[in-house]
Amino acid sequence: MSTRCEFVLFVMLTVAIVVVSGGCGNSSTTETLCCDGRNDKCYRTQKDKTSKTGFKTCFCDSTCSQTKDCCSDYNQACKPVSCVVQFGKWGGCSNPCGFGMQKRKGNVVVKRENGGKECPELIQHKYCYERNGCKVQRTLRKKLAAETGGILPAHLKNHRKSEFYDMSKGIRKNLWRRYHKNNVITREPYCVHFVITRARRLCQKIKHPKHLWANKLKVGQMVCVECTPLAMKKGLERCKGHGVAKHKTRWNAIGVHGCGGKWERMEEMEKPCSCDPKQEPSFIFI
Repeated sequence: MSTRCEFVLFVMLTVAIVVVSGGCGNSSTTETLCCDGRNDKCYRTQKDKTSKTGFKTCFCDSTCSQTKDCCSDYNQACKPVSCVVQFGKWGGCSNPCGFGMQKRKGNVVVKRENGGKECPELIQHKYCYERNGCKVQRTLRKKLAAETGGILPAHLKNHRKSEFYDMSKGIRKNLWRRYHKNNVITREPYCVHFVITRARRLCQKIKHPKHLWANKLKVGQMVCVECTPLAMKKGLERCKGHGVAKHKTRWNAIGVHGCGGKWERMEEMEKPCSCDPKQEPSFIFI
């Protein structure tokens, strides 16, 4: 006798229970009994002339065919039902110009029962290649490459946070709420790293105490430039002159006459962050 048959027999002998007779299928007195996986409580009793008691214990779980103790009507009453999923259309390519990923979602229309095949992943991905957006990207890159980034030393961003410069506080708050509240940009600050490829000699000759920060702008120097919401342009949600990855664009030190040049942006995408003047030469866009 199998192990789980001994277990069930032990329960039947030690605990007072109502014995349900019949097979797995529905009858006038019982409902259909079918269970997924191994379940020692998923059993019925059937008449058996070869047994001393006249009855035998049989199972209606999906592993009974392996343990060879299924009820006689198991294959008919507990026919395996495989999961059926209906998938929607593939979404657009994540990259409008080049290689990217497409995604689609599926809905379960028939649930898995009685040991049938399991459902596949309901969210599927596949690679894609798109060229339709290349013209738009080229136009955008050309526009970005023509912009000049105006910069100031990073410590000046603290003044933007003060109540003196914050129009939403103090005596000006009512005017701000009426005329400017809807123009506030909620995007988080982000920073971009550049390597300076060209700098005018005047940047190194500055001796005025207020403009000594321009001395850091020299060829080969990597700098961090932060874009804060107050410097972002409405409708663009970005700072003017933040450059194009792996392309040389122009920069200009605001307030320092004759200090400007070119730099090359390092990152492809902007990430929310803040430049740290203690770690690297840091500036802000205006």
